[in-house]
Amino acid sequence: MAKSPTDRAQWAAHYTYQGTPFDFWLKTSFHTKRSYYDRVVHFAFGSFFSFPFREFLKCKIKLPGIWSYILPVVVVLSFSALFEILEMLAALVAGPGGEAKFVGLQGDIFDTQKDMGLGFLGGVVSMGILSWCSSPPRG
Repeated sequence: MAKSPTDRAQWAAHYTYQGTPFDFWLKTSFHTKRSYYDRVVHFAFGSFFSFPFREFLKCKIKLPGIWSYILPVVVVLSFSALFEILEMLAALVAGPGGEAKFVGLQGDIFDTQKDMGLGFLGGVVSMGILSWCSSPPRG
């Protein structure tokens, strides 16, 4: 597994979403032909990015109350949408056949919306758990 930044860069340069060992495990374990690795990555992005961004908003910008939980989720959704737009532009630049290489719809016309939705859901779950864990006990 990737241990250093150089190892991670080589991992990313060597594998595509559809070719990672984790993706092969997902396909084998859940008996699917479609690669769900990108969906796992989008959910993980939402879950793992929202917490540090909330800490930034809370500590540096001094954002009070519920807004420190809402804005990280909105930012995650914005970055997810930006990524999907950049993915579309890469497919356009690549020319004919580029959509298969860069967009990876795999026959799902709602792939873009599902990817953004999973990033959003990851942020909501992360902020929900954080809110629940950091709320004072009642009673």
